Amino acid sequence: MVTSLVVAFFLIGFATVVSDFNGRAIDRPTWTFRPTIGKAFTMAATWFVRPFIETYDSTGSKVRALVMGLAIIALRLSVVSTLIWSAIHLSQRLFDSSLAVVACAAVLIVVGAMFILPLVNLLLVPLTLLLVVLLNFILPSEVSAETSVIRWCRTCRHHRQSGKYEDIMRGTWRSRTLPELKQLPCAMIAVTGDTWRRFYALDPEHRALFPKDCSAFEWRH
Repeated sequence: MVTSLVVAFFLIGFATVVSDFNGRAIDRPTWTFRPTIGKAFTMAATWFVRPFIETYDSTGSKVRALVMGLAIIALRLSVVSTLIWSAIHLSQRLFDSSLAVVACAAVLIVVGAMFILPLVNLLLVPLTLLLVVLLNFILPSEVSAETSVIRWCRTCRHHRQSGKYEDIMRGTWRSRTLPELKQLPCAMIAVTGDTWRRFYALDPEHRALFPKDCSAFEWRH
């Protein structure tokens, strides 16, 4: 089972790298525009960090990020490692030759991953909703003090939710060009247009998640 877990870890990492290159250029992480083998290996080896970062970015809560991050990692590893373990044992039952066992297991894993990995993403939806409900019940007033006192979009009364923009790894806040205005997390684009143009004039590596010193900022009450 340990072997299955190790293989599952690297398979999920490989799938993460492939996923980063999929889709429109505007949705891809910055590292994919100047990819190297070293960057790809780093992204693959650190895939397990993303659930914590993405959850913390969306909730501003360290406790929620820890709980939900661990749950997401556990689900992915358990499902994929079970697939690998089943493929290996089925291959061992079908063949006596070590070479045949390896070849058959590899084929079963690749074919199975094509169906299992998307299924994992579907399973994450109800799991995430369940965890959110439980955490809201257990920690009804648990709010990050750090993010509640910062002058940024999320504490501004003009902020509007935009998952396409705020995704920490693939969000349009990393885009090299100004995206469609409807994707921006601001309800006052007519007033804040210059702020956003200055924000997107910066190199993606030098940006924060939101623009700083917006002249239209008003505290959310």
